[in-house]
Amino acid sequence: PNGTLYESGVAQKLREDLLTDFNLHTVLRLPKGVFEPYTDIATNILFFDTGRSTNEVWFYEHPLPEHRAHLKGKKYSATDGLTWEEFKPTLEWWPNRVENDAAWKLTFEEIEKQDFDLAQVHPRHKSVSFADPAGIVDEVKILMERSNSIIRTIEAELLSLSRLSAPNVPLGDIISKRRETVRIADEEYYTRPTVQMHFRGAKIRDRVQGAVIGTKNQFTIYANDLILSRIDARNGAMAIVPTALDGGIATNDFPVFEIDTSRVDPQYLRFALFQPEMLRIYENLSRGSTNRRRIAVDEFLRLQIPLPEGLDEQEAVAKLLMRSELNIENLSEHLGGTIEEIRSLISASLFHVFAAKS
Repeated sequence: PNGTLYESGVAQKLREDLLTDFNLHTVLRLPKGVFEPYTDIATNILFFDTGRSTNEVWFYEHPLPEHRAHLKGKKYSATDGLTWEEFKPTLEWWPNRVENDAAWKLTFEEIEKQDFDLAQVHPRHKSVSFADPAGIVDEVKILMERSNSIIRTIEAELLSLSRLSAPNVPLGDIISKRRETVRIADEEYYTRPTVQMHFRGAKIRDRVQGAVIGTKNQFTIYANDLILSRIDARNGAMAIVPTALDGGIATNDFPVFEIDTSRVDPQYLRFALFQPEMLRIYENLSRGSTNRRRIAVDEFLRLQIPLPEGLDEQEAVAKLLMRSELNIENLSEHLGGTIEEIRSLISASLFHVFAAKS
């Protein structure tokens, strides 16, 4: 992560050791968003050899390709991510290194004078330049045309949902709380989950030996179960269990529910439950003091959701909603890019006025 390249303390000592004890020959600087949806922090890849200390370091700034200029914040996103083909310029440069618009180098002494800061910026960024205002206007028009096309696609697909029959069904009819427990053995290793807020899914928290686990009776979780955090369900901490957590364990603070897959498609259930508009409902189902409010599981199970009767129909709805979800994310990126282009018009216009007078 980018902070490790410039932070003081342990990070600085680590960089100093890397440069003095190893040959750190290349820092590949990636744009923001490469690891979305997990983080949008800018990330770097460091290449180093053993056997000698560093003489000079090459920095290569992976450029955001022209066709991605519309991306909000000029970064990658979960739906418009980095592709292998976009590494082609880097791979072509690698064996024949020259300084160019993406690559430059610094000596050990130059980096040492900057407290071993590796978050270096290309020298070309030291001079300010602005795009032509007419070009910005043209780009805005293109982005708006693309946005309108995406909106029409979303509208056409979602209209088909109005023709479906989906009676309301209590959650307790299609999911049931897992009761299967495991006695934690001190010598065994166990996988424990964390459930991220804002419906960002569940992932491995850690894998630890039973000896360090305090609660010795825990529930077993399986792939495609529904899991939630009692204290943070009101903040969207619920997820469909991924394969990586199959066979993991969870305490009573993370209720786990088996999904009756003969009646409901797990992906359809995800769309029914994991929506921002549901947070108000989960807040109302939570009980306790302000900072320790826990969802009432019995009331959660009485919650009713619309459920098409056929699994094929549910799967079709889930696929349609997934396409719409991607289109909406794409639309959000286009609209964000449009706003940024419009905001840059003032400075670009001012710059070109000054340039014309000079």
